Amino acid sequence: MGLYRYNRNVISVKNGYVTGKSEGELVFLMGCPFDEDNNYIESVDVVIQQKKMREETIHLNVKGYDLDLALINFTENDKQEIMIRGALGGEIAHLIAHVYRYEEGNLTEIFNYNSFYEKYKFKARYLEDYNIEIFCEETKKKFVLNINDSNDECLNDIYSRSGKVLGSNAPHISPINAIYPVKQVGKNYNSLLIQQIIIEPSNEHMLGIIETLLDIDEYGKMKVIYQSIMKTGKTYNRLRESELYFNIEDVIPEGAEVISLNKFGGENDIIKLDLDNDKEDEIIYAYNYKGYGHIGICKVTGEGVQILDDYEGKGDNVGYLNIKEVCSRKIKI
Repeated sequence: MGLYRYNRNVISVKNGYVTGKSEGELVFLMGCPFDEDNNYIESVDVVIQQKKMREETIHLNVKGYDLDLALINFTENDKQEIMIRGALGGEIAHLIAHVYRYEEGNLTEIFNYNSFYEKYKFKARYLEDYNIEIFCEETKKKFVLNINDSNDECLNDIYSRSGKVLGSNAPHISPINAIYPVKQVGKNYNSLLIQQIIIEPSNEHMLGIIETLLDIDEYGKMKVIYQSIMKTGKTYNRLRESELYFNIEDVIPEGAEVISLNKFGGENDIIKLDLDNDKEDEIIYAYNYKGYGHIGICKVTGEGVQILDDYEGKGDNVGYLNIKEVCSRKIKI
């Protein structure tokens, strides 16, 4: 184990125009792996071979996994810049990215992933009714993202069934998760498109994505073109679309506690079955009220939720209930 400093490998090689002094150069990204079975690189050099000129080797303070090299024009000149990307591990893995421009035998850094993350910090908090507020202090941009259709288990950790925020948890905004060079109409250079993930810390569920499009100049100044918030789609779920999941407390007495029926084969704490063979499902739910267990049956109609029956049993657990047979097909709970 240890740093294999004498095993310098070619990680990537590109042909481009980074010096502005010749017809083109070969640019090599060289690195020494931490050990022979690891793609983590701790010692990085950029080697520039100009035609009919000597080779230049420039050491960089870059470390990471899966490093790669790209030659891209990010500034308004005729030279290309050198972009190095990779990844770092940790509690939340993230991308690293550096952009350098060549000048007189040196590479000057004009973009650093960590400088971006520190400058464009986001604050986020949960609002009632399944909303997140996201604010960037540097750009003074505020966004509100509705996460009503996010994963049910994730929402259960954040909100009560009536949409009230539980506890003091706040969403986490990740460091850079993705970064791309982007060509825009009417510009002869590339911008940087950066993505960060909005995460619920208690279950690491992704709630949304922040996108920042920015320009960088030859002196390393960053200019944000726009910021936006996106969220991913969700598989269609009829229980959630019917809004019964959110309104189940409306069909039980005030102060009652919902008892989950998931262990009896239900989903989202309820069981959905066609009990009377009319090709329309009824909903079975359970709750505790004043020390007694109850099972209720309701149905979603065009006019809302209709309560069909409510059964009370002894004790505070649905295991004590004696349930009548309500159709020719016996439902065992």
